[in-house]
Amino acid sequence: FFCTIRFPFFAQFVFPNIITPQITMKDEIRPESSVSIKIDEQTGKAMTYTLALVDEGLLDLTRFATPDAWGSFYAKEALGVKTWDMYDQVIGAYGGKLDKLLSIGGDGEVNLGKGNKANRFKPMVKFVGVFTIAAGESKTHKVQIPNYIGSVRVMVVARNEAAYGLAEKTVAVKKPLMILTTLPRVLGPTEQVAMPVTIFAMEKSIKDVKVEIEVNDYFSVTGKSVQTIHFDEIGDQVINFSILVANKVGVAKVKIKASCGSETATDEIELDVRAPNPVMYETKEITIEPGKEAKTNLAFTGISGTNLATLECSTTPIIGLEKRLNYLIEYPHGCIEQTTSAVFPQLLMSNLVETTEKQQAKINANVKAGIKRIQMFQTSNGGFSYWPGESTESDWGTNYAGHFLLEAEARGYSIPANLKTKWINYQKDQAKNWSNANNVFTHAQGKASYELIQAYRLYTLALCNNAELGAMNRLREEKNVSVSAKWRLAAAYELVGQHEIAEKLIYKLSTTVSDYRELSYSYGSKARDQAMLIESLSIMGKKDKAAPIVKELSKTMSSNAWMSTQETAYSLLAFCQYTGAKAGTTALSFTMQLNESLPLNKTTTKSMYQVKIGENEMGKKGLVTIKNNGKTTLFVKVLIEGVPLVGSKTSSSNGLNINVRYEDMNGTEIKPDKLIQGKEFEAIVTITNPTKSYYTEMVLNQIFPSAWEIHNNRMDDTEESTTMTRYQDIRDDRVYSYYDIAPGETKTVAIKLNAVYLGKYYLPSLYSEAMYDHSISASLPGKWVEVMKE
Repeated sequence: FFCTIRFPFFAQFVFPNIITPQITMKDEIRPESSVSIKIDEQTGKAMTYTLALVDEGLLDLTRFATPDAWGSFYAKEALGVKTWDMYDQVIGAYGGKLDKLLSIGGDGEVNLGKGNKANRFKPMVKFVGVFTIAAGESKTHKVQIPNYIGSVRVMVVARNEAAYGLAEKTVAVKKPLMILTTLPRVLGPTEQVAMPVTIFAMEKSIKDVKVEIEVNDYFSVTGKSVQTIHFDEIGDQVINFSILVANKVGVAKVKIKASCGSETATDEIELDVRAPNPVMYETKEITIEPGKEAKTNLAFTGISGTNLATLECSTTPIIGLEKRLNYLIEYPHGCIEQTTSAVFPQLLMSNLVETTEKQQAKINANVKAGIKRIQMFQTSNGGFSYWPGESTESDWGTNYAGHFLLEAEARGYSIPANLKTKWINYQKDQAKNWSNANNVFTHAQGKASYELIQAYRLYTLALCNNAELGAMNRLREEKNVSVSAKWRLAAAYELVGQHEIAEKLIYKLSTTVSDYRELSYSYGSKARDQAMLIESLSIMGKKDKAAPIVKELSKTMSSNAWMSTQETAYSLLAFCQYTGAKAGTTALSFTMQLNESLPLNKTTTKSMYQVKIGENEMGKKGLVTIKNNGKTTLFVKVLIEGVPLVGSKTSSSNGLNINVRYEDMNGTEIKPDKLIQGKEFEAIVTITNPTKSYYTEMVLNQIFPSAWEIHNNRMDDTEESTTMTRYQDIRDDRVYSYYDIAPGETKTVAIKLNAVYLGKYYLPSLYSEAMYDHSISASLPGKWVEVMKE
């Protein structure tokens, strides 16, 4: 037995406020067994303590030390001198704010609304407590060790009144026969992989080892499922099992079992089989008069596990709710605007469509996740930056995210008080100091955007009962204020009870919005501004005046036209606001039957109802019959979604040029089609802007084959300083790079890779685009690649 105690025995006599807990247990334990751990105090004192067993590797990642309560509570403190850095405030009074030199980013992913994910890495973490022992007593704990191999640190943190102490012990977890299985972090449908399995013989008694593989229905073994290896001495050997991934997506599981006599060892892995290509949609629209019925055939064409049919039944013109909402939830990028857009419409969805208890629970989880992520964007001034860690605020993002937080709080969600208070103070300062003379927007819609940002800011302050009437009056007195800004300002006056001023402001004011599109600034467009008009008109009780705009916007929403996240989200917000104002006026009543199943009879006062049909319910084909039992026309939109196995096979270039070159670490060009296992190389993407326009908020999407591991420089402190990208998001199998590019400029993005796993894999399409203007894009086709032995 061996015990490591950080405080020596004599320390309690020098420092009477120190206690010395002891850990008594074996130096080596076996996985999948129950271990006994005895805890007592070295001199027999009473104490209260907690016990933890944690993987030493996890602790090493952050250099985690066993908590030292005594060192914290009894630490000597220097003379208390507090300092404040007012440099930005002082300089800002004369020349504007100075950007911080250090900007901390992150690789987080907002997987809002996603399905079940594989629990790929199950940590060895056990925490038990709190326990109390009397003077002279000890306590023995039985802890179950999972299927884990390695080293764990056993930690005890103890207290007795004003005395504190700790103990720690490092214990090896092993047995005579052990195995280690590795697979890529993710895989794609129909890919082939050679799965390496390492067998460890830790004692001389291990000779002939039988190794078996078991898989679920997402895998199939193409070679031998049972292999035998022989050991002449202590050591390790590697064998490979050949696996083919099924043509479907989900959570794949594999189990490896090794046996030699009475000794056995098992290892299990689960991982996501993901479809790297985008979702494809097929839609059709059906109009059914009262008392009539219609029939339609449904057929799935995507990879199994990605197919879904949604039928939207509505008494008003359809808006393609499911497709547009899915677009927001599955959008892979996560700036302040996109994060807010993903959750804001969900917050108000109950106005528009009837939701089940399960759907509402999912919405609640998504909204809470959105609130938590938005906190990452708040700057020291109280506003919100466009990307996490940036020191400058996004004017529109600050308005938009704050608007969401206010609406969420009004619906019972908890908003951190400091988050809201700092945001309000920032909004008030910006509102007071706003002047058209300070406008720095030079693009065609610059003045209109600048005014709309101020009007929206004033609207959010009015919404939280912190209206800046002086700033509102100043904006109202400005000459030639844009139509959109006037309508938003009128809504702000309506919120503070100044109905007469609101009416005067919009007297004979047009509801026509010019056709335009912004890449940045307010992320505006005709559709987004129309949506804001609908929202303002609904707030002011002018639903009849909003009806023509609703009809026009609904056509855009229900079409296959591309819409940005800002357009999509604000349009959904507007429809929720408009429908909420009209709630309960019309009953929706219909009967729906799939094949020979029992018919669904539905009547609701909501204007829309959705029916979802999955693969298990329908199979490959299905006949749906719908009868309109209501007194008004029934509008039905049928949406079939699925992910194809292979993506685009052609290149494209629309106002942007893109090229990719693969080089080894010596700078020699190589072809990625067939790579030797262990090959280190770089994917070097060159992007050129051939136009005379300045592009902002651009993204480069790189999804790599499962066998190619991404070398993340941030993990080993070798990240190189670069101005090529503004922000970079590195994930398991992909990298998203965000950048701005000037006319005629060329930018290069290089990602280091390693060909790790043998097999055949799919390299998805490479593409770059303007996130707020789909007409600016470029792409290269995907292809199959192979990793081979030397």
